[in-house]
Amino acid sequence: MTLTGERPATAARFRGEGVVMAWCGPDDHGVTLFGRRLFDAALALGFGGSALVAASPAALPSLLDTVPLGTRLVHLQVNDWLFADSSSTARDRLLDVASRLRRRGVALSVTFHDLPHTEVSASLYRRRAATYAAVAAVAAGVVVSSRHEAELLTRAVSAADPTATPPTVTVIPLPVAAGPAPARPAPPALRGDTPTVGVFGFLYPGKGHVEVIEELAGIQPAVRLLAIGRASTGHEHLLGDLGELARVHGIDFATTGYVPDEDVDVLLRSVDVPVAPAAQVSASGSINSWITAGRRPLALAGDYTREIAARRPDCLRLYAPGELRELVLAALADPESTWLPRGAVTGPGPAVVARRYVDWLRATAAAAC
Repeated sequence: MTLTGERPATAARFRGEGVVMAWCGPDDHGVTLFGRRLFDAALALGFGGSALVAASPAALPSLLDTVPLGTRLVHLQVNDWLFADSSSTARDRLLDVASRLRRRGVALSVTFHDLPHTEVSASLYRRRAATYAAVAAVAAGVVVSSRHEAELLTRAVSAADPTATPPTVTVIPLPVAAGPAPARPAPPALRGDTPTVGVFGFLYPGKGHVEVIEELAGIQPAVRLLAIGRASTGHEHLLGDLGELARVHGIDFATTGYVPDEDVDVLLRSVDVPVAPAAQVSASGSINSWITAGRRPLALAGDYTREIAARRPDCLRLYAPGELRELVLAALADPESTWLPRGAVTGPGPAVVARRYVDWLRATAAAAC
């Protein structure tokens, strides 16, 4: 599906922009949601470019032929998992995208998401690092969402080719659209039900649900773990596995499945203790969603979460492995600690992020001509 000229009237007014924002993947994936929301926020600022959207990676190359005449730059949201399928690797497909655009005199720039980290098998890291390094080498510009991601990209490029010069990278943080302070629900003791610990986002190996269950085993008062979101494609078996693990450890386990956008804040505000337990995260839309909903989650300490805690000091409570049980009990005793304090610095908001992108895209397009 292509959304070239998604806002026809606006696009018609600004025909000279020469920039296309593009993304690929399921509508409910964090990267595609980010791409769409960024485009909408940019349009609200007067951005005159258009959008190109592919539901599947195989559809993307042919859609490139639909970009408007006069396009100078296509900016693509890149998570390598979204571009691979049974017919092609992510590296080959993304390099093909760059080649097709180049033949038309159009430059490619990218925002990299989910940068590879070394805490996986060596072969998987080498393959993923080679993909990001190869795409960075042919891109007219690269954006990442955190300083930690910039460091991971530098390491990936060096791992792929120790003689290569790391690309120049621009850091534009993910937006946080925090609104007015929400009404607090009654604490579980007054409601007369089991306290709920919530983890938000796709379920996949390494997300942290297993570690939460193991750390809270036998906790008193008993708690329920609520997984807010659906299982990532190919990992549906985790639902049964997590349910059984929770049963063995004396914890109730439930999952919401897919949650429509309009219901996310309500669910995130309904849990008693928000937790962001992913060990390897380079930039987190899940954490930002907690903050947007007015919550102050417990977040596993790591390079990225420390960066966020330094940037937004009142928005997270960091914990180390082995500390979660104590902090959950403390949060249940002090429910107010799970909410953002008044005056907490949460930004940048969507409009600020969109303005940074629009300015960067225009400059990158001009330099690529």
